[in-house]
Amino acid sequence: MRIAVAITIAALTLLAACGGTPASVGFAPIDHVCAPGQQIECACPGDAPKSVQSCRSDGSGYEACACTAGIDAGAAGDAVSSIDTRSPQADGGLGTDGARPGIGPDAGGSDAPSCSGSLDSDPENCGACGHSCLGGACQAGLCAFTELAANQVQPSGLAVADGNVFWTTEGGHPDYVGQVLSLSLMAAPGTTPTILATNQLYPRAVAFADGALFWGNQGDAKLGKWASDSTIAIGGGLANGHINNIVVDSAYVYFSMLISDSNGASPSGAIGRCSISGCGSTIETIATSPDAQIYGLALDSGVLYWSKYAANGTVSRLVLDGRSSPETIATGQAMPLQLAAFGGRVYWTSPGTSTVVSVSALGGEPPTIVARGQQAPWGIAVDASGVYWTNYDGDHDSAGQVMKLSPGSSTPIPLASGQSRPGHVRIDDAYAYWTNTGNGSIRRVPK
Repeated sequence: MRIAVAITIAALTLLAACGGTPASVGFAPIDHVCAPGQQIECACPGDAPKSVQSCRSDGSGYEACACTAGIDAGAAGDAVSSIDTRSPQADGGLGTDGARPGIGPDAGGSDAPSCSGSLDSDPENCGACGHSCLGGACQAGLCAFTELAANQVQPSGLAVADGNVFWTTEGGHPDYVGQVLSLSLMAAPGTTPTILATNQLYPRAVAFADGALFWGNQGDAKLGKWASDSTIAIGGGLANGHINNIVVDSAYVYFSMLISDSNGASPSGAIGRCSISGCGSTIETIATSPDAQIYGLALDSGVLYWSKYAANGTVSRLVLDGRSSPETIATGQAMPLQLAAFGGRVYWTSPGTSTVVSVSALGGEPPTIVARGQQAPWGIAVDASGVYWTNYDGDHDSAGQVMKLSPGSSTPIPLASGQSRPGHVRIDDAYAYWTNTGNGSIRRVPK
């Protein structure tokens, strides 16, 4: 039943067989993040007047802010009028200072300031200045992680809410019958997790909203709900459907799917939705993909985002106002996998190019690479403190990582290394949480 995983491995194997680089199978590079010569306004230190920074000649990013030069109207010509100072409320992209939006290279700001003490051992500056281990130890630049649960059989979906961590277990070969579980974040070490649902066929994804937990099964495309200590099936069961991800708002559960033909081949994709109070077998389809599965799914401020998982993949959006149509905001992406949306931008992991990528939530600009050289990047989460993702590294059982890129920084740091095929990652105010599919653990580490 591990259809999506099998397709992932097959796709990455194809990349290796064709030479191991995106260019060898016709992927377009996505290094062009600004128009060569374009100028944007930028802030200078102290009370100094604002100045400009110019896009490099290769379009790979902006030069440093020319704080001593100011805008040379004679030299800049029409470029001065192209300085964009739109607010994120206006277009979901640029900040009020005009700096490159989002988190990562050219996002505005600068790398973390210097600090005293050793980054290898200082628990208040562990691995990076200002990165606190919240009372834990720092060793070799990494805060000690906490294992919340162990010996889970293929943990997959993950949610952190309402003082609890929730997850699914996909079960083992050959039947892949799994469970939905929870554990209080205040539980003492070694506490047995609470089973919320059992006999689920390959439960893949979970989401929490308004006091209720929802999940979707990849094995039979059914949806479940747990609330007030009771578990019910709320709908789904689409023939040949396999749920990859789910998100929830106040009215609906939305889910991305792989849809196989009767022979299990020629996959297509769709996004369905079901009322949170139940929909039976009547599933409303709100988007389709005729040639590839839809995998990643994110919801932010009434807009749904998703990825078409293919060699020539796309990222799309739909305003959930009952009248809008889907719009594509990024094309030519190599295997865009998991998505997160925050602050007017959409972020995704791209195992096809070993990168983490971002684009304006409105589209209209080339995608920006925020991290390169990652080992099979998989799960992703974003908030004001940074971008977090896992490096699955399926070639090595204990070489996975949990990574963080802080605002204004161009250098990701590992929060945890030596992990066993980490999958989903979720964050709260203080910690990053993840599933280790290899050794069956649920862990967390200070952000």
